[in-house]
Amino acid sequence: MKVVTRAAPGASGPLHLGSLYNAFLNYVFAKKHGGVFFLRLDAPHKTGPSIRFEREIEETLRAFGLVPDFVVKQSERRNIYRKQLEDLLDHPDVYFCNCSTQDITRRFSKGAKAYFIDRHDKYPPPCTIRELRVFDAGSHENLAVSAKATASVTAPGGFEVENVLSVEEIWKPFGPWYYGKVSPVLTLEWKEPISINTVQIIWSRYPVKAFEIWIDGRIITTIDQVKSCWWQASKTVDALESNAVFKSTIWGRTLQIIPTEFIRVAQKEYAYDGYCRNRNLILSLDNDSAVVRKLCNDFVDVVLWNGRERKVDLAFRSAVDDLEFGTTHKIRGIDINIFAQLEEQCANLIDHKPLNIFHGLILHPSMYKFSKSTGAKDVRSYLQQGSTPEELLSFLAWKTGLITDRKIMSLQNLIENIKLPNTVHHTVISS
Repeated sequence: MKVVTRAAPGASGPLHLGSLYNAFLNYVFAKKHGGVFFLRLDAPHKTGPSIRFEREIEETLRAFGLVPDFVVKQSERRNIYRKQLEDLLDHPDVYFCNCSTQDITRRFSKGAKAYFIDRHDKYPPPCTIRELRVFDAGSHENLAVSAKATASVTAPGGFEVENVLSVEEIWKPFGPWYYGKVSPVLTLEWKEPISINTVQIIWSRYPVKAFEIWIDGRIITTIDQVKSCWWQASKTVDALESNAVFKSTIWGRTLQIIPTEFIRVAQKEYAYDGYCRNRNLILSLDNDSAVVRKLCNDFVDVVLWNGRERKVDLAFRSAVDDLEFGTTHKIRGIDINIFAQLEEQCANLIDHKPLNIFHGLILHPSMYKFSKSTGAKDVRSYLQQGSTPEELLSFLAWKTGLITDRKIMSLQNLIENIKLPNTVHHTVISS
């Protein structure tokens, strides 16, 4: 069996270190086994920016010697994807649905069981605290922004994330600890004790259902947020507020606000309750409300078609491409694991399942993943600053443990000497 791998960056921006590393691994694996490496550019619609980024990405890979054997542009294959989907509409596991995100949210809020896919480390939902206000009983002065106060967000272990009073009164807790098993803690500290009567948190699209309020190491009260805060890409909810008014004024130097209960975010169709499974709807793909799903057991029913966006979903597009171009192995970051499961469900429909091999992530020193959403810079800037392609690829290979010696190698020598790790570990690299 000939090995076939691919790099599949989105044509929504230039290549950064993380996407270069992924392309490098797929290229090396293919060439090490005498196989084929191709470039698949994710862009469902052909637009001016996507055309430019498609060209830039291919040029960048060529500059590093990672020349694809051929290039696949999803923007040119929309009719192929649709035809493949139409051929599956009679499949027993494929059905029409017309549920919106709001429908799913409403049913879930009334107790319906829903399946979720959480992808928050890769795509954290929009989330901000607009303002934090602290008042005593007789003053209208916001003590939270008093010159005597300092405020910070801390993650487990005491690592300081940022000073919330120095970023235009907006806290954006994007990070690997976000939204999960451990919570960031918002701490305000004054140089001397103050009297506190009211704590007010003004937030926008913030997925916390409950906060604990602590003063000087003891819990004072809990803010139980009743309003839902489901993220919808098409709708913004601004300036909601939560209040804690104490029965009596409390003196203290340190105020801590600790999130205790999170609302799960409905990210488009990655949350679903199976409502339409047995409704036997017959809809046209050209109907704005038409969604095509695949029935999955113990997993969210995968979306194959989104009528509102008039496109086949990325997971199904990927499966179709893998079948047509014979992909055998897909080397990808561990953060794509959940998306790989979506792809696998789609692949079951067309009987072609490449092997997934996962690698660790390239992280900033602040533990953010290199990505377009975190402002990672174009890898071409390293070349403009004087690095050579061989230097940068050799550094990445050494830093991530693919080679043991820190020396500059040609691409061919890297192919011959690299040993892919059999465990997943992340690598911190200063940008």
